[in-house]
Amino acid sequence: MSSTTHLGTGLVAPQATAPGTPAAPAAPAAPAPHPRRRLLVGAALVGPVALAAQYLLSSAGLPRDDAGPWLAGLAEDPTAQTLSVVVHLVAMVAGIAGAATLALACGRRAPWLSGIAAALLAAGSVGGGGFAGMRLIAGVLAGEGGPAAAETWTAVQQGPPFLVLGPLVLMAVIGTVLATVALVRARADVTVWAAPAHLAGFVLASGEFPAAVSVLGEALVLAALVPVARAALRG
Repeated sequence: MSSTTHLGTGLVAPQATAPGTPAAPAAPAAPAPHPRRRLLVGAALVGPVALAAQYLLSSAGLPRDDAGPWLAGLAEDPTAQTLSVVVHLVAMVAGIAGAATLALACGRRAPWLSGIAAALLAAGSVGGGGFAGMRLIAGVLAGEGGPAAAETWTAVQQGPPFLVLGPLVLMAVIGTVLATVALVRARADVTVWAAPAHLAGFVLASGEFPAAVSVLGEALVLAALVPVARAALRG
């Protein structure tokens, strides 16, 4: 009996794929975003651009400023003030879309927080739209001029309109803080710098600074919104 050992004995030869055998199916591609979601995200991106245009069109100040100087500023260029109000209203509608976009982008990692922030931001947009509409009334008073117009606007500032709309705008401040926290939690889905850019932009664009600073703030908000929009489209 031979005791010679033959190399390869007992090994199974590799099996070649038979000709014509179909290849393994590739992983399915991610579905394209629904057109309505694209429209929503696109509307959200309009918001900071419209607010920046609003600051460039009107530098008269804020409705809560002293009535006399504020009305005098509105009377300097009524056409520009009217255009500013229209653009402001567009921005407020876009702000509601921006709130929904935030909720979509952060929904996986911060669903409750982003949802509450979105609701507060939407309420703030409603309040901002109300103040924009009141600027049209102030424009009429500015055209009349005189102490009587200033007294009328002072009465408006101390009356129900400001009492109702003021808390809504405050909700936007709280919503922005919560949105910043939500963006921090969702930084893996969005980006690391979106949260600080969003908060810094909101502060700079608050209307408390010159128009150039406010425009810079809206540019920061827009920059932060771009990765948020991408995350919302990925869903």
